[in-house]
Amino acid sequence: MKKKTYRMQRGIFSFSIIIISLIFWLFFNKYYPLLIERATVIQLPNIESKIFLVLAGSVTCCLFICWGIRNKCWKGLSFAISYYSITKRLRRQIKDARFEDEREFDNRLVRLPKIKIVFDDNRIRTTGKVLIQNSINFDKKLEDMRIDAALKGFVSERQYLSQDRDWYVYEFYSIGAQKQLEIKSAEKLIEWSNKTSDDYALRLDERATVPFHHMGLVGQTGSGKSFFIQMLVEQVLSKKGRS
Repeated sequence: MKKKTYRMQRGIFSFSIIIISLIFWLFFNKYYPLLIERATVIQLPNIESKIFLVLAGSVTCCLFICWGIRNKCWKGLSFAISYYSITKRLRRQIKDARFEDEREFDNRLVRLPKIKIVFDDNRIRTTGKVLIQNSINFDKKLEDMRIDAALKGFVSERQYLSQDRDWYVYEFYSIGAQKQLEIKSAEKLIEWSNKTSDDYALRLDERATVPFHHMGLVGQTGSGKSFFIQMLVEQVLSKKGRS
């Protein structure tokens, strides 16, 4: 038997209440009055069918409110949908991989580790972090886990433990963010670099801006080392001119 999470159980219970309430509403709104008219031996009580409609509506509203809070709907509907999609895929794949906390006397429901998603920019959402709560039961599995398969449209770049060791952090970036830029002049290059750097920093690409420091550059023949060095030199010279 395929196991369910506690969240799935709550969802099934809530939707069952909604469906049953709608069935009762339909019955008492359409068919029950006919029974009252035809009943001659006993007098059937009058039952207000709207009660069941109110119940179904209340549960539905509660579900939407909980969904909105869980997925940070106040940051925008698009953000909430992205947050929900990534979290859902992560939870599903973790569950299917039997990555769960199984209790000795509770073998039908599983408890998954808590998952949080933090985007570096909530508007464009091209880079961010997935945080999965650590525990003694999950520590080794989280250390070896790759989440790329669950990040549709994103790639996990690196993973590490938070400073308090309570969370495993997986940094990711959008595949679309890796599109090659076309810069046609030195002026355009300087304009592009100044968007994220100051007089003491260099912009390397769309995601990385670093302070001045020593660095080693390694690459195969034809990989673009000379162009990269030229780009850095142009940035350094432009900063020297400003100072």
